[in-house]
Amino acid sequence: MGIPTPRLSYAVLRMYQLKGLRNGNWYRLCILEKAFYKACMIYVKMGRSIKSQRVINLLNEIIMKLKSTMKIKILQWAMREVRRIIPIYLKVNVFRWAPMLINWLREESFLMWLGIVRSDIHV
Repeated sequence: MGIPTPRLSYAVLRMYQLKGLRNGNWYRLCILEKAFYKACMIYVKMGRSIKSQRVINLLNEIIMKLKSTMKIKILQWAMREVRRIIPIYLKVNVFRWAPMLINWLREESFLMWLGIVRSDIHV
């Protein structure tokens, strides 16, 4: 028995497609991803359910791309940078002489700044 996954209904797939259309991510998908997603939507609309875990995983990857926003991407870049610098800062005891840095690493505004600075975005 595998891990139960939420049922991917037509309404759910359509909701994510519309979200992707609104935020522009639908247009960033490659043609094969769009075709696969549309085929799955048609399959589910016919009253069938998707049982293949591999197909569900592929759909979930596409859904993550459709849901992605610039804010999420910036926070992901920031978290990547935080995971990179924490071991270095622990090794040289930065948190001992700058204890506020721990709090900053938990604040969304600081993480947004860090993500923008560490990304290739030029505002």
